[in-house]
Amino acid sequence: MTNKKETPGSGYSPFGVDDYFVKNVLPTSIYAQERRITTPTPSIHNRDELLILVRSGSGVITVNSIRYPVKKNTIISLGPFHRYSLTPNPDQELVVAEGRMNAGTYVYILACPYYKVKNMSVPSEPAVAHLTGRMADMAGRTMDAFLRESIENRSDRNKICYCYMMELFGAMTEGMSHRMKEERRQAELDGKKE
Repeated sequence: MTNKKETPGSGYSPFGVDDYFVKNVLPTSIYAQERRITTPTPSIHNRDELLILVRSGSGVITVNSIRYPVKKNTIISLGPFHRYSLTPNPDQELVVAEGRMNAGTYVYILACPYYKVKNMSVPSEPAVAHLTGRMADMAGRTMDAFLRESIENRSDRNKICYCYMMELFGAMTEGMSHRMKEERRQAELDGKKE
């Protein structure tokens, strides 16, 4: 068995997958951008895996006609096929950073044997979490680095940006886990009061 070297067209992948995934699934473009929103945005049909981190301000993100309040350090994950719009609160600027990668990568992540997922489904609602403390700081620093890396023109840019997306997914997962623990704790307290 010969080792493939990292040369264009060789099928080599740092992700350890075969040619089909390298050519058809793995990201060809992962990037981040920052937007400053002062008026409601038109509804956008999302075709990629999208992470939105609110950098400052507050407002509402409307996803598939459902409104979710957002403020600084809110992180939202939208898979493909969602329609969304952003509306800042009156007299405020809503600053969001968006990280995008192609939807096939999302499926690859879920199929990765090192990433444990009990049930795979396309969620009808977005994952939304508000980050605090250490997680908020880490997500902010990660997004800063992701934004900087997105404008670089290096051969390993996508690999590095992929790592930033995974770190942001981790922060969102941690934020959601923390929120669910708080909700359970509150439900227990409410049950004891009755």
